[in-house]
Amino acid sequence: MSLLSKVWSLGRNEQYDRALRLFDQGRYEDAIIAFEQVNPATQNRRDAFTERLSLFYIAESYAQVGQSAITGQQWARAEDCYRRALAIHPHYADLNFNLAVALRAQGKPQEAIDTLVTAIAINPHYAKAFLFQGVTLYEIG
Repeated sequence: MSLLSKVWSLGRNEQYDRALRLFDQGRYEDAIIAFEQVNPATQNRRDAFTERLSLFYIAESYAQVGQSAITGQQWARAEDCYRRALAIHPHYADLNFNLAVALRAQGKPQEAIDTLVTAIAINPHYAKAFLFQGVTLYEIG
């Protein structure tokens, strides 16, 4: 096994390897299920590094599914996916921004603004979030 494979947990956990292949194939919903099964509580030997990477990929998978939902104008699904991703990575400005997009599209402008405030607090130079916040504020008067 190469040094790079060892560093990124490849070959350390068969379930992780399977989940990563699904992620790489763009099968994000299947990848979520597979990553959630990495190192279950019933397993004797736990690998904290692989578990952390699995959480990262779960959040990324939810973000990908959420983006697809936004593209398909499935706003409630997008909201759910971004909330799940944010439960893992709450300090990710882009996830907050995309959640705000889904909220605004569902007629929840105040929640969208609150989420944009969070995105801007995380990244004070997030011009797109400032613009979207201004447009949303304008729309609600």
